[in-house]
Amino acid sequence: MEYVAPVRPPEAVALPRKWKEKATLIAGGTNVIPGIRAKVLRPDVLMDLFCLKRLSYVKGDKKRIRIGGLTTIADFVSSEGFGL
Repeated sequence: MEYVAPVRPPEAVALPRKWKEKATLIAGGTNVIPGIRAKVLRPDVLMDLFCLKRLSYVKGDKKRIRIGGLTTIADFVSSEGFGL
């Protein structure tokens, strides 16, 4: 299995196009790693999105809250004005 970790959004868009269904994307591995260990998942390429820090954010205004795809629950809860 090949492991890649793009650091810029253009790379993250181009790499899955290159490998198509052979790539499995992870952002922490909670759902994917157990499947690999159990040999249920056998990706040719494991693409880790964790380094794309620009996708981890909580932004809001009076009408909406925007949560980035890589935002952790802990980051959301601790974000200013939006936590529980």
